[in-house]
Amino acid sequence: MNKFVVDKLIKENPCKHVKVPKEREKTVFLNSKEIEKIINADLNMGNLTNGLNLTRKLFLFSCYTGLRFSDVMDLKKENIIEYKKVVLVMKKTKRIVEVPLNQWAIKLLVNFKIKDKKPKDLIFNQRENVSVNRDLKIISKLAKIDKVLTFHVARHSFGSMLAKNGVQPFYIMKLMGHKDIRMTERYVNADEEILANAMKTVNFK
Repeated sequence: MNKFVVDKLIKENPCKHVKVPKEREKTVFLNSKEIEKIINADLNMGNLTNGLNLTRKLFLFSCYTGLRFSDVMDLKKENIIEYKKVVLVMKKTKRIVEVPLNQWAIKLLVNFKIKDKKPKDLIFNQRENVSVNRDLKIISKLAKIDKVLTFHVARHSFGSMLAKNGVQPFYIMKLMGHKDIRMTERYVNADEEILANAMKTVNFK
């Protein structure tokens, strides 16, 4: 069209007024083997070691609960109900979520000496989001994971693992505090293994 303008066949390129739709970003998530690689990665990096270990624990807790970084950082003992579930109001959406705790999440809470804390005490040592995402780049290399890791990948991984284990989208939506089921569908539709297994159960006779 620009060539037509140059050649004076038309006065103006009408396409310049059309907004180009943004490409839908691909959801990045980890599978169980990649999460295991992060658990087992040797993070001994001198003066970076303590920060890397803290970031790993925060990231894994998000993998196990689906909580965003801001909610993990604000998590208090009073949000942990009888060591069975997390109940809190999500900072971003202001929605109340209740997430049952699995054995791996409980183990991390014990590691942070939750029993010694008062109800209003924060569970985790504080760390800046920029530092955590910087650490995750290092951790991904040490764990030999060929994906760009950010803290939000942990939340995506939680949703993906639920879908892969047969949890219905409605329940995934409730656990993750989504307002719209369409936000949840990405986890069901993003994994070829889930779709392949679903097809195996279909009887066309």
